[in-house]
Amino acid sequence: MPFVLTPFARELQFKFDARTSPGAMKTHHAHFLRLHHTDQAGVYGWGESSPLPGLNPDYQADFKQTVVSFCEQFNQRNLETEDELAEI
Repeated sequence: MPFVLTPFARELQFKFDARTSPGAMKTHHAHFLRLHHTDQAGVYGWGESSPLPGLNPDYQADFKQTVVSFCEQFNQRNLETEDELAEI
């Protein structure tokens, strides 16, 4: 069975306004990725990709869909081994 990359999106509520050069932020949309191998479901790793609007050129209104599409493309590769994973 292969490695699987799963996206999770969360809206973070700040306890106070986060000050940035474009202005204060009350919330932030965070995108987390979990990588695990289906033969070892208890062993996994987490990553995060959450560009800030107005601060990061990677930010797009449809960024969530970009993350979902990336995970779908990754999962279609059916990577079975750590060596295959290291090659991408």
